[in-house]
Amino acid sequence: MNIFLRSSILCLMAGILMLCSPPKSEDEQGEEIENGDVPVEERAKKALYDEVMEIHDAIMPRMDDIMQLKGDLREQLDQLKEATDAVTAEKSKAIEEIIQQLEDADEGMMNWMRNFRPLEDSTTYEDAIQYLEEQKKGIEEVKVKMEEAMEAAKNTLKGEE
Repeated sequence: MNIFLRSSILCLMAGILMLCSPPKSEDEQGEEIENGDVPVEERAKKALYDEVMEIHDAIMPRMDDIMQLKGDLREQLDQLKEATDAVTAEKSKAIEEIIQQLEDADEGMMNWMRNFRPLEDSTTYEDAIQYLEEQKKGIEEVKVKMEEAMEAAKNTLKGEE
């Protein structure tokens, strides 16, 4: 899939994710989470939801970096494929594995976004907290995979495998 198409899909999914968040009344838009008028359970759900979205929002822009790194590694791989010695073949295999790590990290983010569902008003407090904790764990795992794959890619591109 070319980079333009992939970026377009990412932007579309990010837009859908933002549109799927529960609508707020005019009164709620200015409320801070610390507002004593909001029940404790609602504040806790909102705080956890905000934590999940903060992690997502911090790593989402890094998807472009993943695409760039994959492209750079593929260029390096294409150059190596012209050589036929054993060392080069080993290096090519290592680059292919890092490209796969980047693709797995990318797919992890895409899967998380596809599966994330905003809470319905009828969701019980316990179910909401359990769901948001699972989502937080999932997006944290995506973050770690992205960071590890990007670090490996950068080190390879620098020649520090």
